[in-house]
Amino acid sequence: MNVRVFGCALGDKTGKLPLRVPKLGSVEYSNMGLASLVALETPHDLVEVPVRTLDDIFEESGLKQLDVVKIDVQGFECQVLGGMNEILKHYRPAIIFEYELWAWSKSGKSLADALAILDAVGYRLWRFEGVKQLSLVLLDALPLSDHADLIAFRHDDPRPGLLGLDVGFHAK
Repeated sequence: MNVRVFGCALGDKTGKLPLRVPKLGSVEYSNMGLASLVALETPHDLVEVPVRTLDDIFEESGLKQLDVVKIDVQGFECQVLGGMNEILKHYRPAIIFEYELWAWSKSGKSLADALAILDAVGYRLWRFEGVKQLSLVLLDALPLSDHADLIAFRHDDPRPGLLGLDVGFHAK
């Protein structure tokens, strides 16, 4: 496996933004996964970080293939998706991300915004369901509950049926 680390956050444009990092001594400090570019209501310190698009990073990297992108940015998912339009069109990776209403609402974005970005480049959104018996359910209705684990594939991608999961084409 090849891993490269880039010293930046991802977004829909290049620049600098304040990253909110859980404050030392706070309950949230034990979960650095709560660091976010979104103004979450958690005790935090601010660190200015460079922001770049994944399209730009991928182009500069010289890589020729991208199969899966995992996004976990506490409400900044739409901005990351907005910065990877060329990747979505040309490389067609599966996109895994989490929807958390509380974080997304702080960013001013909604799942409908993410659906619009993905739909424009031919993607469909699936929701993971189950604990012991994992299944994929095609998301064809909004709104969702307060939380969902999601994966997006191009509409003609055979992978949903090849994952060995129970695949459904209905909304619950």
